[in-house]
Amino acid sequence: MYFCREISEADLGALPDLAAELGYKVTIEEIKETVSCLENDETNKLFIAETEDKMVIGWVHVSIYSTLITKKTAIVLGLVVSSDYRKAGIGRMLMEKAELWAQAKGCLGIRLYSNITRTEAHQFYHRLGYEETANSLLLQKCLDNKPSVLFHK
Repeated sequence: MYFCREISEADLGALPDLAAELGYKVTIEEIKETVSCLENDETNKLFIAETEDKMVIGWVHVSIYSTLITKKTAIVLGLVVSSDYRKAGIGRMLMEKAELWAQAKGCLGIRLYSNITRTEAHQFYHRLGYEETANSLLLQKCLDNKPSVLFHK
């Protein structure tokens, strides 16, 4: 049996390895700094999935935004399930938790971006009722004048 709940500080140690499964290199210090910034932000929520023995096996990060041309919308900023636990309903459980949170916050919809190469993920999202509405080009610019990358890759 698997469970889904809000993230706690005790869970943070598992997150770098899970992020690495998606190809992102992030340290525990970076995770702690980010979570610290988000913990009092009512527009962001992090949920984890765990086993009965409290092993963290997945996470989802969902955020809320509004623009001048869109209604209040949620966006999934990250979803990962350990490769050892995929195809067991954990991703669905995390996404449902994110959707319920977004609904409770008054969002009219939820969206996400998925790397064009992650075709299995696309199929998963389609099974959950997500529809492809656009193809986009991601452009980014570092604002710290350092040759670092914005995403820990």
